[in-house]
Amino acid sequence: MAARHRRLFLGLATCAGCYLTALGAGLGIGGSVPALDGFLYDAGLAARAKFDPAPPIEDSPVAVIAVDLRSLDSPRLRRFPRTFLGPTWGDLIDRLSAAGAKSVAFDFLLAYSPNEFAQGFDRPFLTTLARNRGKVVLGRSATTLPVRAYHAALGFDGGA
Repeated sequence: MAARHRRLFLGLATCAGCYLTALGAGLGIGGSVPALDGFLYDAGLAARAKFDPAPPIEDSPVAVIAVDLRSLDSPRLRRFPRTFLGPTWGDLIDRLSAAGAKSVAFDFLLAYSPNEFAQGFDRPFLTTLARNRGKVVLGRSATTLPVRAYHAALGFDGGA
């Protein structure tokens, strides 16, 4: 039990250190420091995972479908530039929805539309987004929003 308390203490100390570093940097510069935000957030998540592991997956109502470099390099996906994966994302959303997903979040930017190359290419993806508008969350950054048409398909005004 002493080892568990030690891990918890170290985890809390790491998180507190990250918080204080971010706070100090933010106050010193007068705002958010984008270069540090991601690093400190990732460090906090890594510390929490190391010192307070997640419960077994059977006990969790959350599933994370990770689309990483290995999966993007799979035979089915590697032949497409990332911009042209709308049909794949649409299929994924439909399958997750059919499986009972209450929400689907994309933690990457869909900031470019393949309609620039092939008019109407996005139509099925836009239809899927509109059909699942209460479930889908698209990634954005401080300076980059999703494609306006994707944003609008989710029921937003397409601007902000």
